[in-house]
Amino acid sequence: MKPTLVRVISYTGILFITSLTLCFVLQNPQSSHLQQLIATENQFARQAAETNIKQAFLSVMDTGAILFSAGQPVKGVDLYRQMGVDTAQHLSWYPSYARVTAAGDLGFTCGPYWYEYTRKDHTKSTGYFFSIWMRDLKGEFRLQLDGGVRHTKDTASLLRMPMADTNLFRSINNNPPAINNTSPQTAFELFNKKINNVPLTAYQLNLSATVLLVRPNYPFLREKESVYKYLMKEDISSVNYKILGGKKAPSGEMYFYYGRIKVHHRSAVPAEEGYFVQIWRNEPEGWKIIAEVYQPE
Repeated sequence: MKPTLVRVISYTGILFITSLTLCFVLQNPQSSHLQQLIATENQFARQAAETNIKQAFLSVMDTGAILFSAGQPVKGVDLYRQMGVDTAQHLSWYPSYARVTAAGDLGFTCGPYWYEYTRKDHTKSTGYFFSIWMRDLKGEFRLQLDGGVRHTKDTASLLRMPMADTNLFRSINNNPPAINNTSPQTAFELFNKKINNVPLTAYQLNLSATVLLVRPNYPFLREKESVYKYLMKEDISSVNYKILGGKKAPSGEMYFYYGRIKVHHRSAVPAEEGYFVQIWRNEPEGWKIIAEVYQPE
């Protein structure tokens, strides 16, 4: 009788927990989208560890996915199909930040990564990855863009980061999107024009209250105030963005751009150049930047 009783109690408990879970998901659909996004990123990392980097990337990339090679955007599928499988390469990572649209059609993840090449000089590198995902017709998240920054100093402290947790990001992901008549293209054009002359003002006007800033050799920042303080220390005199591509979420809530960037510092000559990724979100005050990645050459 005891085994039967145990099975009945366990089954009842499962039904109860499942009911609570279903209730939670129905009441918080965006939390469910966020869980799926984080799970997709974690599964991607596991596959890279259990198989190889090439197989892992080819299994998750959209046909038009963008990667960066020597600072230039390239088609990820074409790049990896040309590569051989090298078992001496090891790549590991985990998401520490995640955000998704209310509709769950587009989201992005960010966190620390470790790369090691065990042949020859035993190359190692670390940094922050930045991945953008979009749902396909089957409802699965597919990788749209993979970039990030590379650290060259103080890596130990920069890489001590918590794993992404749904509860941690529920508040920022529950902010309702806005519906207004402005376009992300117009917002970006105005931003790019102003940032050429008054960069701090341009950022102040266009950053969302909750924004992710990703830079090499610096812990990533998640709030407008801390981002603004960092930018003030950078002593930037002007910035120029050149868009090379982008895509809008089917729901219209987010839009991402990528391309080349030139940054002028008052105390440095010549200007820095590199690639950038920006994500804009349709908010009550208009389109605002919710994430920016910059990797100088």
